[in-house]
Amino acid sequence: KGEALILILAYVTDLACAGLAAARLPRHVVRRFTRPVWTGDRERWCDEHMARYLRYAQLVADSLSGLWNEGIPLEEARDLVRQAQAEHVPEWIVEPRGVPEPIAAGHSRVERDYEQRYMALVVDVGAGTTDLAVFAGTQGDGSVGLTIAMPQGNGRSIFEAGDRLDELLREEILGGLPASARSDLVLRQAEGYAREWKETL
Repeated sequence: KGEALILILAYVTDLACAGLAAARLPRHVVRRFTRPVWTGDRERWCDEHMARYLRYAQLVADSLSGLWNEGIPLEEARDLVRQAQAEHVPEWIVEPRGVPEPIAAGHSRVERDYEQRYMALVVDVGAGTTDLAVFAGTQGDGSVGLTIAMPQGNGRSIFEAGDRLDELLREEILGGLPASARSDLVLRQAEGYAREWKETL
């Protein structure tokens, strides 16, 4: 269960390990992961599965490092993932709780982009959810630049996002066009225009 996801995570983990090695840092450092703004059982389910899958992914990444470009036979990859799942991987290698996506996105931008006190709303639009978080930027006494950006309260997740935006843009582009005129070519062109508009937004 989760074999395909573990293999994908192993590939990404190995890319991260290559970056660490290029910076002369060890391959095995504590990992963190992000997730949508979920609560309760859904949050616990995601945290438990992602932390476990990432631990297995580290073993698979170590075994397949340098071999990805050559292609890996499916049976070999499956056997390797199953061997990893049977091993005990130290829990310290992955933080047990995920970071809500808008908070991770906010920290990566607002502390870098602002040098004064502020309030910022981070809107993270994915395919299926729109996640929101509010940050307050603070300065220490006598500090010239911004010292830290702190999330305020709890984030929120709305179950309308990129897919819904695609639908709205497509209908705006095709507005007034009768169904009989909506050929496959016209629909593909509308998809292309919608993509351009989203990138502009």
